[in-house]
Amino acid sequence: MTPRSHLTHALQTYNLTAAWDVLHPLMPPHPQTRSNHYYTFKRYLTFAHHAQVDVLHPTPDQLRAFLTSLDTLDPQHVRTLLSRLRGIYKALRTLGVIPHTCLNPRDHCLLVLLSGRFTGF
Repeated sequence: MTPRSHLTHALQTYNLTAAWDVLHPLMPPHPQTRSNHYYTFKRYLTFAHHAQVDVLHPTPDQLRAFLTSLDTLDPQHVRTLLSRLRGIYKALRTLGVIPHTCLNPRDHCLLVLLSGRFTGF
């Protein structure tokens, strides 16, 4: 099984450990930053599993639901989580798991922010 097919299967089955094994080399090298990305990814996959979100093709509404599910309304914290999520999706595109044209998380996240759910950005 290639790393790409391994990661695709892991994401389709919401397998955090298997997915992170492939993703973590593409995350920021600083241990604390990498740990923060892992924490965000874990929260997102847990949400995606319960909400039956297609992790490879989330919709803006699904990302909005993820943000709404968070236990914080602090705009800076939400912005940080979005930044980490964008980094994770950038790694997915780099690995070829999703096509470069398939998902632009920056646009998705902008739609979430423009939805008016979060203010102060």
